Amino acid sequence: MRNFNRILAPTDFSSYSDEGLCLAADLAEKFGSEIVVLHVLTSEELKEKKSMPLPAGYLDTIFRETEQQAREHFEKVLGSGKQDLQVRAVVASGDPFAEIIRKAREEQIDMIVLATHGRTGLSHVLVGSVAEKVVRMADCPVLTVRPGEHRFEMP
Repeated sequence: MRNFNRILAPTDFSSYSDEGLCLAADLAEKFGSEIVVLHVLTSEELKEKKSMPLPAGYLDTIFRETEQQAREHFEKVLGSGKQDLQVRAVVASGDPFAEIIRKAREEQIDMIVLATHGRTGLSHVLVGSVAEKVVRMADCPVLTVRPGEHRFEMP
């Protein structure tokens, strides 16, 4: 049986990604895995955070604060039931899909647990799907989690 020592759980702090975090925690508990919670700061987020002139080293501060925010968000989503888990928060900046792939390789991730936003139709075509790109490009297995309100129905 395959051993999943490290599970990557990307988050954008949305309720969709919370479902992925919960599943990653359940799997980590079963396999005794470390969870690497990843938040990717997009160019829009960085512009928002540095809209005024900032002192040197401020970007490092943004990364540290965002890592702390990711840790706290993970703990809030899971509540007190999974305190024994080994969790590490990581922050990157850039294109979310590319950074998820890069971090998975860099951190020697054994599985990625990634929530989808459940977009279909025109919004899917225009926005694209980070999850879809990750599934196609990742070197390790990717488990995608669909939003709770999207259920399969026979056509």
